[in-house]
Amino acid sequence: MRPDLTDAQLPTDEITPDDVALNTLCEFDLAYCFIVDAMGTGRGSAYPSSAAFDEDRAKPIAQRIVADPDVRHRLFPNVDDGTIAKAIQEVYDVAVRESANNYGGRWWDMPPSVVAWVSEHLPRS
Repeated sequence: MRPDLTDAQLPTDEITPDDVALNTLCEFDLAYCFIVDAMGTGRGSAYPSSAAFDEDRAKPIAQRIVADPDVRHRLFPNVDDGTIAKAIQEVYDVAVRESANNYGGRWWDMPPSVVAWVSEHLPRS
């Protein structure tokens, strides 16, 4: 999955907070959910399976998406920031709820930088 990782970086029998492969998978899962929510065609949805783990494993991708317009444009071509903000908020709502209801509550909220960006770009009702 990650040919750039050395054997020493691969998981052992124990899951640790610095498990690069698992953290990467959690980040991918969260980004995929954002993309499906923002660009989906109404035929399906994505479930944030990373809610089963600590939010610290996945949040770097959310922080990177809101901090880097280039990343946003590559992940969400032709999607406005308001739609992306709404998708991020909706996916986080599901992840926090699922974490609390099914996995012991290891998700609390979006990181502060993500909250600020979403608040700034969320469409006004």
